[in-house]
Amino acid sequence: SGEKAVVPLPFPADQFTRYWDHERFNEISARCVGNPPRIDVWLNGIHITTYEDTKVRLKDPGGFGLQVHGGKGWPAGSFVRFRNLQVKEIGH
Repeated sequence: SGEKAVVPLPFPADQFTRYWDHERFNEISARCVGNPPRIDVWLNGIHITTYEDTKVRLKDPGGFGLQVHGGKGWPAGSFVRFRNLQVKEIGH
């Protein structure tokens, strides 16, 4: 639809490395409830954002995916690895 959601960081962008460890695996947890969804995200145990959508974008039951936003700043030779992925359905 061409819309871009703007979700502010809970800290200045230049402090990102205080929360993200480039040398180790990071733990990211997310809770998505409802449709339209309310999404809460934690990075290494710290709640970093809540996003509430305003409209239904996918039919129920929906799905999920993992995505990396590399952009032009993605360094050559960089890569992404995932491990210990877990999905848990919580009660309604």
